[in-house]
Amino acid sequence: CRLSEISAVGTGATPSRSNPAYWEPQVNWVTSGETGQLFVNDTNEKVSFSALKETNVTVYPVGTLIIAMYGQGKTRGQITELLIEAGTNQACAAIQLINSNSHHRQYIKSFFLKAYDEVRSAAAGGAQPNLNVGKISNTVIPIPPLSEQLRIVEKINRLSTICEQLQECLRAACDIQHCITDEVITNAF
Repeated sequence: CRLSEISAVGTGATPSRSNPAYWEPQVNWVTSGETGQLFVNDTNEKVSFSALKETNVTVYPVGTLIIAMYGQGKTRGQITELLIEAGTNQACAAIQLINSNSHHRQYIKSFFLKAYDEVRSAAAGGAQPNLNVGKISNTVIPIPPLSEQLRIVEKINRLSTICEQLQECLRAACDIQHCITDEVITNAF
């Protein structure tokens, strides 16, 4: 189905930077650059309650998925999940799933992580192509039964743990290799 059939997709706004009253640190505010992490539990910038009342900033609840619609380098197409309530700037799409089941949310997030290149390729524009809420909303997602979504998420989590363990082993092996190389070079002279 299309994402818009299973969620509400919105966006945010950037209050005027020329009004310092909008930038009093009271409410979390996510930028597209913060979508590089799997979760957001704090934000680099915060806006004021005045900004909420007087601008189009919307505060999204915990569990909202945030996708960067534009940004430099690899930013466009990145997805993260809010662990805190937060507003976003206009460069982010906020996905509030109708089904609040955590496994369903993880499944949708995993889909977007896997479809990163496809989502990026949907962007349009000149020097810096952009996505928009319509393109995000129209993303077609295969939706298996919830039990299958759970199975897929559990498998992804198991494989991710194995990959992390392998990366740690590789780092340790590289450290050992560097120590041996240093020892050989030191003893050679």
